[in-house]
Amino acid sequence: MKLHYILVVFAWVAALGSIRAAGPSVVLYQPNNVLTMRLGDDVGVFAKYIKALEAAAEPFLGKDRAELLDVFVVIKPGTVGPVQRSRVWFVSSLSPQPPTADLKKALEEVPPPEVTDGPVVFAICYALNGAQPRDTKSEAGKPPLPGEWREFLPKSDEPVPLSDTLLKNVWP
Repeated sequence: MKLHYILVVFAWVAALGSIRAAGPSVVLYQPNNVLTMRLGDDVGVFAKYIKALEAAAEPFLGKDRAELLDVFVVIKPGTVGPVQRSRVWFVSSLSPQPPTADLKKALEEVPPPEVTDGPVVFAICYALNGAQPRDTKSEAGKPPLPGEWREFLPKSDEPVPLSDTLLKNVWP
């Protein structure tokens, strides 16, 4: 049961096809037991949310240049309604980073699943227009964290776990 989140998410990624993008890869930053506790046992709800994010992103992706684009998503516990419960950040391989305001708005309008007992964080990683995809299965291949998060990270050359405290600092 604990591997369900990983298996369903990767099955979904394998099933998706995109004209302009290699199928995105999804990086989960929390262990399965935490995801199960926060999202519940119905993995399908989380998979549908990721699929809805992919559909919302599609019109904005792959304009003309090769690019690696990583979309970081944080879902907060909270009530449904006008309170924003999900937020996205971007990391692009292009410099300067292309405008993302419209993409951000579209993704943050996708209703997230209910979460309890703390935030959920993951990244959707795209390799657009022939860009070489990262090997996201390895620690070294995980996407770089958004620049806005760096001030909250401890100074270390080692990979830093994304703790609840870090996420609360990033998005109070």
